[in-house]
Amino acid sequence: MGEGGRERERKKKKERERERERERRAKRATVLFGYEALDSSELTIFEGQELTVVTEDDSGWWKCMADNGNEGLIPGNYVKLQ
Repeated sequence: MGEGGRERERKKKKERERERERERRAKRATVLFGYEALDSSELTIFEGQELTVVTEDDSGWWKCMADNGNEGLIPGNYVKLQ
């Protein structure tokens, strides 16, 4: 493997390590009440579903990610942090 290939592999490994660290520190939440998205910026959620909290906003709307990778805003008071 040439020098360029080794450098690409090092960068990939570093990115995988950063992603694992983000996942380790991610906040998880359980949905208390279902919510149907009203537009494309929101996320439809179901009671009992578990989500990853991406950002919490003082407005009360949180950006969350479902386990299937879909992201969107949800009412923060519809979930309980784990």
